[in-house]
Amino acid sequence: MLKEQQGEVCAAPRCTAPGTSRRSLAAHKPRDTATKLISRKTHDPSVQKKTHPASQIDSQALRIPPVRLFDRGQLSQDLLDIVFHNVRVSDERYGDIVAQVTGLNVGAEQLTKLLDRYGKETVFAVIEEMQRRGERLMREAIAGIPQGTYVFEDYLDSDGVEQKPLTIHLELKVNGDEV
Repeated sequence: MLKEQQGEVCAAPRCTAPGTSRRSLAAHKPRDTATKLISRKTHDPSVQKKTHPASQIDSQALRIPPVRLFDRGQLSQDLLDIVFHNVRVSDERYGDIVAQVTGLNVGAEQLTKLLDRYGKETVFAVIEEMQRRGERLMREAIAGIPQGTYVFEDYLDSDGVEQKPLTIHLELKVNGDEV
């Protein structure tokens, strides 16, 4: 288990997390135990092994445990070498990683400013209120949709392994303010 320390950036491919692609990359920057961390998740079309077609998880993504991308403020060249050796268009991935870390740093900086100005209790109360309001507004919008079952179907050209159409079937049930 990776012990997180303030000022480090940790990263790991998100191969098995619900709602994520095998090629998603999650990076986070621990702040302190009170606020825990700033997190950013990306979907990178080329964080996958060089083999094609990718029909197994080992060919879908580079599988590494959570590791320090930055350690004591220094980018881990060893980790980058491993990643770049195993992915397509590795020269483009460097820019993606820099952009992701920059986003994390800006997020951490802005969160720190908010916490310093308003305090943890107020900031988290506002976040909770925003979540409550968001849910209320979404439920109001859903309640405006006629109740019933909505069905939609579409097709992808293939699943990337077999050259035959892949059906995407959606059945959505609206009941009051819930979907």
